[in-house]
Amino acid sequence: MHLVLLGDIYDLVRTDYWLKNVPLESRPWSVPAGKTLDPETGMNPAPIKPAPSIERQFTDILNEILKTPSGLALTAMVAGLKQTAGAAPKVTYVVGNHDRVFNNFDSLKQIVRDNLKVDVTFTNQLVEPSYGIAARHGHEWDKDCHAWEYITKVQKRRVDRFDPTTYKMMAIGEAITAELCIACGRRSIPRTRPIRSSCSRSRTSTTSVLCPRPCAG
Repeated sequence: MHLVLLGDIYDLVRTDYWLKNVPLESRPWSVPAGKTLDPETGMNPAPIKPAPSIERQFTDILNEILKTPSGLALTAMVAGLKQTAGAAPKVTYVVGNHDRVFNNFDSLKQIVRDNLKVDVTFTNQLVEPSYGIAARHGHEWDKDCHAWEYITKVQKRRVDRFDPTTYKMMAIGEAITAELCIACGRRSIPRTRPIRSSCSRSRTSTTSVLCPRPCAG
């Protein structure tokens, strides 16, 4: 069995964590006066103490998500697949934009593996010729949610839209979600996206693609 989690499963930016806990100049998309964002990640390279590091901030959010009903449900679902199949499923996590920082911090990936108790492969695309399946996350074609436009038009670097470096760069949509959408009261708690549907296609085994509910923001 091959379980594919198709991005934004753990929503690490739609949360009021920063509004409640972290001063503006120490948030991932901001820096103190006179400082600049990291040119490779577009993120704050050194939050002002006592604010936690950027990695620690996202770690705190992920740990809280895992305690939510949706987080617990996903963990239980994967455990149920292990019982049904008689073995741990192969799990591939195609990273989206609301969980993009999995591309920056290996520690976050390990937290997910430890929680699900399976070996999860993180990637930005999945191609399975034997099943006739290709899977990507839709943010790659959204200029506000994928950093390719920032890299090519602001930094003036020539890279392919799907170059690995583009996935390590924060996009402006992450800041908009965390600062504006949350401040306007649209969402206020860390969460996993409710799973809307699943689809499967099999030849010798089953491949399931879990599709998160579309986000208006």
